[in-house]
Amino acid sequence: MVSIEYSLLKLMMCSLIRVLFIFLVDGKGLARVIVRLTNLSDLTGSKEQ
Repeated sequence: MVSIEYSLLKLMMCSLIRVLFIFLVDGKGLARVIVRLTNLSDLTGSKEQ
C-alpha cells in the first residue's frame, strides 16, 4: 500500500519537474502564455466596467 502511494508520488513529482523544466527551457512559450493570461484578465476587466 505504502509502496504504491510512494511510486505515485514519485511519478507526480517527476511530471511536475518535467513541466517546470519545459517552462524554463521554452521561455518564449511561457511569456506567450503570460501575455495571453494578462490579455484575458484585461478583457474580463473591460467587460465588468
